Amino acid sequence: MFRRRVISEILPNGRLCNLDHEFRTAQSLVGFGWNITHFGFCGEPGPDFIAERGAIEVEVESKCPSPEIGLGVSYEFAARLMARLSRELKSQHPFCLTTIQIELPGQVQPAGGVDDIKRQVLESYSKIEDFDSEALRVRVETSSLHEFFARFPNAQSDEWLHTTFNAIRTREGDYGYFIRRSEELIFCNLVPMRPNQQAKKIMKLVSTTCERQFSKRRPALLWLHLQGLEPGQIDDDPDWATHFFKMLARHAFTSERRNHVSSLVFTSDTELDHQHVSHREKDRRYVNAAGHLKGYDNQRCRFGPVHILSPSFSLNAT
Repeated sequence: MFRRRVISEILPNGRLCNLDHEFRTAQSLVGFGWNITHFGFCGEPGPDFIAERGAIEVEVESKCPSPEIGLGVSYEFAARLMARLSRELKSQHPFCLTTIQIELPGQVQPAGGVDDIKRQVLESYSKIEDFDSEALRVRVETSSLHEFFARFPNAQSDEWLHTTFNAIRTREGDYGYFIRRSEELIFCNLVPMRPNQQAKKIMKLVSTTCERQFSKRRPALLWLHLQGLEPGQIDDDPDWATHFFKMLARHAFTSERRNHVSSLVFTSDTELDHQHVSHREKDRRYVNAAGHLKGYDNQRCRFGPVHILSPSFSLNAT
């Protein structure tokens, strides 16, 4: 059960997710009466698709921002640190749950990176001694392992890791890693304290894509699929989605350099309807985006109003 696995709230990302999103975009365009007349090639400049409906042609670009975008520490960094700790931590506190909280409070990582953090964690663990500096804080606590499993039984269930992690974690955006030794359970909790820069990074992505990816000879649609982003990961406001998406749309539409952009569309993994269907006698995962698109039309587009996906919202871009 305690296999090597870093626990967090982000989902896998990479080229496969981007291709999946491109197929979803193309399918949605066809469903709204558009014909795909040109497909872009992986790695080449230009839009993913050119679509045609009647006498109108539009350029379409699909982006699937990494769930790590703007986070204080990347999943890859956390995975490297946890893997090295797993290899080198030797059990010294039998019958205990040992919690090691690793905080990165500064804007930069310790000079030695993963190796410096690992050395300090190993020293603090062996002495059960806290460490505090401008770039790194380590807290070590031990408690009864018997009481821990009484609080969190059914350790063999599929949901145990995430359920337990969510109960004992420090804050949103941290990482957890359980290390099982014969008579000890060690919980490593990596806590980046740096400000979340996701909104800023996504705005930069919108600017770069709109200005560089399109030919600017046709109306353009940018579709952003936000992977695994929960409301609290972007903003504490309960109406975060409306405010956040409108902010991005205004950012995209109010610059003359981006007046070729006619529409901006958003979807998110956390809002899509995930279902299972039977196909050829096998259980298949099915994702339904109906009713979960958030779209904005640019009333200042120099090509005039082009309603690519309907219904969508008209945004007053003043």
